Amino acid sequence: MPLVPIAAPPPPAPPPTRALVFATEHRFSASRRAGRFGRVIIQLRNVGEDDHDLAVRGPRGRVLGSTGVVHPGRLGEVRLRLPVGRYTLFCSISDHEALGMRSVLTLRRPARGRR
Repeated sequence: MPLVPIAAPPPPAPPPTRALVFATEHRFSASRRAGRFGRVIIQLRNVGEDDHDLAVRGPRGRVLGSTGVVHPGRLGEVRLRLPVGRYTLFCSISDHEALGMRSVLTLRRPARGRR
């Protein structure tokens, strides 16, 4: 009986980079500032008294995604697939970004030998 080569299954996809951002008036506090490129999940927990949102601006200045409005006490989420780069997380409501509601998330390739 001849041997039939069996293709090895592809390696499992790495887990997504996850970040949790807490929003208050007028500040973002992020759980992380760096992570792996690829699938990204960013959650916004509104612990303030006003409505907020979280938008993601790419390295070229374009908005790539948003949670939409997150009411006080609620949680919003945005899921994206992003390449290596530096991304600005900000509240796009009114003048909230100018008042300080922004943070940076830098996505990199993993170090060699690590997943």
